[in-house]
Amino acid sequence: MLCRYISDSAFSIVNTPLFGALVLGMIVVNAIALATLHSRSTDTDLHAIDTINLICTVVFAFEMVLKILSYGFSGYIADSFNIFDGIVVIFSVADEASSNISIGISVFRLARVLRLFRVTRGWQSMRTIIEVRRIFFRLYF
Repeated sequence: MLCRYISDSAFSIVNTPLFGALVLGMIVVNAIALATLHSRSTDTDLHAIDTINLICTVVFAFEMVLKILSYGFSGYIADSFNIFDGIVVIFSVADEASSNISIGISVFRLARVLRLFRVTRGWQSMRTIIEVRRIFFRLYF
């Protein structure tokens, strides 16, 4: 009974437009933060970027957990974007864990930028809507 309540609550949260907008906003913030990193970054800049990355990693991990609770593991991995996001979250957590060890694994940071591909998921839907609208107006006007 408690498991069903948690699953239903997670489903309600995950499927709100606000939740999707928050996640997409965090993707953009994370990409901008990573894009500002350069060789002349000051210690203050690096600390700010690391803090933003940590916050984004926590949000993305929370999103992953909510989706797994909501859809179940098999439902979560049924969507290829979720598999991609899950891999990026795992890399991001590994990057955060290794940040205390001076390994300097920039591959993990690169994986975070790849999240921008997720934004393009909505672009296809938008193109479809525009195309349908254009066809409709061509047929009737």
